[in-house]
Amino acid sequence: DTKNTPKIKQLLYILSMNVPFKPNIVKLSEKTGIHRNTLVTYIHYLEKAQIINAVYPSGAGASILQKPEKIYLNNTNLSYMLAEDIPNKGNLRETFFMNQLKTGHTVKIPKSGDFEIDGKYIFEIGGKNKTFEQIKNEKNAFVVSDDILTGSYNQGMQTEPHIQPQHAPISKPILCIVGPTGAGKTHLAMSLAGHAQSLGLTIELISMDSALVYRGLDIGSAKPTQAEQAAVIHHLIDILDPTEVYSAAKFANDAKRLCEEIRARGNIPVVVGGTMLYWRAWAHGLSSLPPADADIRVRLDERGKALGWPAMHAELMKLDPITAARLMPNDSQRVQRALEVYEITGKPMSELLADSPSEDGREGSAIPKWINLVSLEPSDRSRLHANLEKRFDEMLNGGLIQEVEKLRTNTALHPDLPAIRSVGYRQIWEYLDGQSDWEQMRYKALAATRQLGKRQLTWLRAIAGRNTFDPFNPAELKAALDYCKQTLIQSA
Repeated sequence: DTKNTPKIKQLLYILSMNVPFKPNIVKLSEKTGIHRNTLVTYIHYLEKAQIINAVYPSGAGASILQKPEKIYLNNTNLSYMLAEDIPNKGNLRETFFMNQLKTGHTVKIPKSGDFEIDGKYIFEIGGKNKTFEQIKNEKNAFVVSDDILTGSYNQGMQTEPHIQPQHAPISKPILCIVGPTGAGKTHLAMSLAGHAQSLGLTIELISMDSALVYRGLDIGSAKPTQAEQAAVIHHLIDILDPTEVYSAAKFANDAKRLCEEIRARGNIPVVVGGTMLYWRAWAHGLSSLPPADADIRVRLDERGKALGWPAMHAELMKLDPITAARLMPNDSQRVQRALEVYEITGKPMSELLADSPSEDGREGSAIPKWINLVSLEPSDRSRLHANLEKRFDEMLNGGLIQEVEKLRTNTALHPDLPAIRSVGYRQIWEYLDGQSDWEQMRYKALAATRQLGKRQLTWLRAIAGRNTFDPFNPAELKAALDYCKQTLIQSA
């Protein structure tokens, strides 16, 4: 029915210029000249064409005969394209939020607040001064606010202080240096330790790295040298044989204990590393997920080897699409864990995490007040990749192949152990098994290293209020060291 095309454009213009639109079908019909029944049908078709998003009241279904509670354009680009003037800012905020949450989630209009997600979470959208007043009586209520650069409980999708670490906060702030692999975290920490020594202070470094805990994984993990470890006290390095398993829960407990012990000695703890699962457990508390079940894991491992992990990932997509969407199909460790959790509990991991406040630390998370977070985030991705390539080649020339060959003499080791799944070691193990040639091994190892760095940066950029410095900018690197030096006074 092309004769109504100008009228449909007029409808879209009305939507783009108004605050989040609560449709009055009678008035819309009068303004556009489209019959009321036809108008409701057009709204339905415009939504199917992904031009608009129609949102219905909480508890109501969505059908071609159901009048929506609110109507939004599909995205903010349409708002700017269709409007003659600058679109309403409140409309833009809610349009953007709706666009980001509609895929994979059920979005409704609640009695209090702006959006209800999956029947569980209430979100209120607003400017930088938006408060929790309108949703203060709602469970699982969040404020999404803009124009806020720093803060603990007020940026992004951050809840009121319902989220607390599962261990008592430490009285003095703990400096934590994070960043993607190859960003220069160890160099910064060692420089800071040298400065502390010049002031008569002693820094003890706590490694937050899942590979450094293992004895025998030295070259490929970029482990601090013997000279560096002799110059500065390091913790959580070489504490396990590669046949053993270390977890985020163990790290959280060990880091808490070590911080207290270091303080008791009159020294200053500094946490350094890029294993973000460890960060989450330490900063935000331990998971309420069930412990590992050895029998289930063995069974899942066997199925994964038989079917392939992409097939296991496809199975997870049916059981827990939210978790599956954030995992790579070949991420055997995490796919296995998600399937294991579902088999043990009968519930998707995403549902359990949503119900567990201590699982904060992902997107939109804030930094606990007892942690001072410094994040080294390279702005030049190509330079970082070139540095990682050079470092890996230096590792190969420095005896990494021989290091893995020595590990293989331990008949208890196999490629499914966490230690051997570490980046670089897995690819060389496969090479020595004859599964790839030299060039394929090198390519796969570099690709896995780049993917690791990308995941680390993605996680870091979601943490609100972190102190960010570009390690490739000499001025910013100096500023990072100066900032860390200032924290010594607070930490001493």
